[in-house]
Amino acid sequence: MKVLFISLGCDKNLVDSEVMLGLLSRHGYEFTDDEEEAEAVVINTCCFISDAKEESVNTILDMAERRKNGQLQALLVTGCLAQRYSEEMQVEIPEVDAVLGTTAIDAIADALDEVLKGQQHNYIEDINKAPQGGRHRVVTTGGYYAYLKIAEGCDKHCTYCIIPKVRGDYRSVPMEQLLKEAKELAEGGVKELILVAQETTLYGKDIYGEKKLPELLKKLAETEEYGKILRSKGMLPCTDGTWMYFDLVPGEYEIRDGKADFTGRICVPQGILPENGGTFS
Repeated sequence: MKVLFISLGCDKNLVDSEVMLGLLSRHGYEFTDDEEEAEAVVINTCCFISDAKEESVNTILDMAERRKNGQLQALLVTGCLAQRYSEEMQVEIPEVDAVLGTTAIDAIADALDEVLKGQQHNYIEDINKAPQGGRHRVVTTGGYYAYLKIAEGCDKHCTYCIIPKVRGDYRSVPMEQLLKEAKELAEGGVKELILVAQETTLYGKDIYGEKKLPELLKKLAETEEYGKILRSKGMLPCTDGTWMYFDLVPGEYEIRDGKADFTGRICVPQGILPENGGTFS
């Protein structure tokens, strides 16, 4: 059975896609980039902005036409759009065989198995289910670099943002799971990790009672797989207009105010920082 997997949206969504690819691969499914060869299609959707929603809907409609014509045996939809419109989707697009919410990606292989057996069952779980790291992934970024999702969701609940409704409240991935995942990625040839989350600097506050991003960076740098090649240097913007600078090398650990050019192997992309100015304390 050849599966065409279409991943839309952000790099955090891409991590979910790679996890699902890993699950399907271990279940014996093969993959293709050619929709003419595909016997089943999985679409991991986005709905963060109107353009992303439109792209997701159009992609589903395109594949639904192929499902309607009998060119596909299964059409599954996952991700943020699936979470947001899980009830409406199959009413409006009956060609969709199964819908999986953002916290139900571990069920992707079972869901596809059931569809191929003529059964339809949607998987929508608790939006605030604890995130899990350390799972096998099929890396799609070329092998040299990979994204490491360190947290899920957001606590801000801004009126203009859909993230808390489709991804839940802020939940950090336990550090030991992230280190396990980083080790597997390194063993697979990855040389650069890009840490991603809705709010990277808040990492650990929910499960450890304090922010743990510095400790996580230090432990990643000290792992045997990265120790000889890793140096991380970077700047993080603070909400008061200043910059937080970190410099990380094996055996050394320093965070201080200042400015520096980014040259690192572990990257923390710029994002929305805590209202206290973005410090790591």
